[in-house]
Amino acid sequence: MKLAEYLKTQGESLTAFAHLMGVEPPTVHRWANGFRMPSIRMAHEIKQATGGAVSFEDWLEDAKSE
Repeated sequence: MKLAEYLKTQGESLTAFAHLMGVEPPTVHRWANGFRMPSIRMAHEIKQATGGAVSFEDWLEDAKSE
């Protein structure tokens, strides 16, 4: 699942997720909209924060399509 889809289905705002992850909202915006990929460490933290809904494979799929 993509991060944007996860946030939408959970009704969670970019700002709230950014606070949870300890980053600024523009950073989450860039991740969610495919402008940037998170670091490996952050991808792992995102996977944990989303209960595995947004996995490493999801980020890799995005990288393949570029």
